[in-house]
Amino acid sequence: MFTWKNKVFLVARRELNSPYDIAPSSLPFVIRKFWNLLTYSLRAHTTALYMIDKSTMELHWIVDIPGCGDTAFPSII
Repeated sequence: MFTWKNKVFLVARRELNSPYDIAPSSLPFVIRKFWNLLTYSLRAHTTALYMIDKSTMELHWIVDIPGCGDTAFPSII
């Protein structure tokens, strides 16, 4: 996280294709947890820049940061 011109920004991983919780809800929790972790690990991700709306505490996606198909290890200088 960082601030710029009185705005708060976040650099984080972004899921590109689907929501995290895709396992059938009829399965037991332990199996759903494993299913979701495994499928999440196999899907495409990227690193993205977000802005946090301080009045509503909502996260707003701004742009994907170019990379090699997975998340980077971003730093702020």
